[in-house]
Amino acid sequence: MKSYTALLAAASAFTLSSAAYAADFGYDCCSDLEERVAELEATTARKGNRKVSLTISGHVNQAVMFFDVDGQPNESNAYVGTNSQDASLVTFEGSADINADWSAGFLMEFEISSNSLSSASQNSTGSNDGVGISYEALYISSKTYGTIWLGTYDDAIDGITEISLAGGMGSGPDFSNETAAFITNDGTTTFTDVGSSIGESVGDGDTHQIVRYISPTFAGFVISAAAGNDDLWNASINYEGEIGAFKFAAGLGYGQDTTGTNEPNEKLGMSASIMHSPSGLYLTGAYGQDKIGDAVDDPNRGGSNDTDTMWLIHAGIDREFFSVGSTNIWAQYNINDRDVGQASNLDMYGFGVSQNIDAAAMELYVYYKHFDAEISDQDVGDLDVVVTGAVIKF
Repeated sequence: MKSYTALLAAASAFTLSSAAYAADFGYDCCSDLEERVAELEATTARKGNRKVSLTISGHVNQAVMFFDVDGQPNESNAYVGTNSQDASLVTFEGSADINADWSAGFLMEFEISSNSLSSASQNSTGSNDGVGISYEALYISSKTYGTIWLGTYDDAIDGITEISLAGGMGSGPDFSNETAAFITNDGTTTFTDVGSSIGESVGDGDTHQIVRYISPTFAGFVISAAAGNDDLWNASINYEGEIGAFKFAAGLGYGQDTTGTNEPNEKLGMSASIMHSPSGLYLTGAYGQDKIGDAVDDPNRGGSNDTDTMWLIHAGIDREFFSVGSTNIWAQYNINDRDVGQASNLDMYGFGVSQNIDAAAMELYVYYKHFDAEISDQDVGDLDVVVTGAVIKF
């Protein structure tokens, strides 16, 4: 079948030619129509087949990060780069119906970073990360029995401590995007390392090479389980519902990973959120725990301590104050206690505002966070960060 785009272009050319040669009754206006169509079709993008539908989407997220760090050395500055809270990406999604109940498809997503602010420090503006693979997986799905994913995909507890019915850019328990590689005033330890032994929010999952099952929704509940390389497994249960003027969302997950150990490293995570729909007021809480197993096989573990913990409380309002789009105003407090390898803690408080511009599929944001770092009950510095930027979706 000829491309509609090509036919329209050829029709336009035909109209112009007809006008130019109206007085020349001997002119064959359509003699080269097939040739014109063929030339235009040669420049038209095609997908591989007509059975699998393809959707291309993504977003670009760029920001300016202002910081003031009491560390080694003390420094105040501003860097420009990709905001790793939700880094720029391109997503390819394919799907095809097998019958009324079954379907199949794939997901490929590539994260793009020209200068990742998640690796910034007093001595570095960030890193030129280039392009990385976020997802590369396929699935088969049944409305009756659920969905099975195979490939590089989120495990069953990824995002389990981040469930929230609303929240602007920068909110959530993962502190590593702002603390990055900033060094405390002990001269060696980063603020990120003070917060946890894994360098990010504890109790949450990640992306792995896995097989994952996700059940159909039953009375608001969804059950998921995943297993992957080197004896990784985890499972979760999530709920989403509405009673009167209130919306609810919650999740609980647990998993084990024996990578590099004789005893399993255990993860426990949970979060819950409630929103009053008419006003847009919401409240979210989260808890996470990482328990490291065998002390002999794990070089990062010291003494008898074996557990990192995280607490978060987050509140705000999300509603349309302006006709251009919804506004989210939020504040949060976060406690991160590390016991694996060292006794340290990282406390954080912050607040922010996000404004959606619906006509441009854009989100404008600005947020502030303050971090206090302690090692063995001794203050080793603090960090203040202001991040402002924009996301445009496509």
